[in-house]
Amino acid sequence: MVLIAESKEKLEKMILELEKAGKEAGMEINFGKTKILANTTESYHIECKGKKKEKVQEIIYLGQLITFEERTEREVKRRIILAWKKYWILKRILKGSFNNKQKSKIFNSCVLPTLTYGSQTWTLTKKNRKHNKNHAKQHGTIHTKYKTKGQNNHTKH
Repeated sequence: MVLIAESKEKLEKMILELEKAGKEAGMEINFGKTKILANTTESYHIECKGKKKEKVQEIIYLGQLITFEERTEREVKRRIILAWKKYWILKRILKGSFNNKQKSKIFNSCVLPTLTYGSQTWTLTKKNRKHNKNHAKQHGTIHTKYKTKGQNNHTKH
């Protein structure tokens, strides 16, 4: 759940109202998972149930990085790292003796979604594209061979 308020005081009031409504429904706020993200340079905390929650610079919400500074750059870098981790988890399959069609299906269903999740919200710049190309060069590229009827083997990068 996300609460959006114009001030610290309004946010504290909203938290108290949410806590009260939750209790009536038999639920309670998990303050261990609660984060405060604000677009201000002011350093502050929110207190509820005697517990202080400090302001953070970024959070992961519904699988995406939420921050006020360099959001797209940081999210693209994070997604690339996650995709490579997924790739190396599947290394035995993707670099193994499985046929290319099977490898392609595994890659397309496991690695690509990890990389592209939330990409509809990214604003890519020349700087992002350059970083992506450099990252691919550092980690090597994936080569998939395919054969078309009546033609020689081609390598797709």
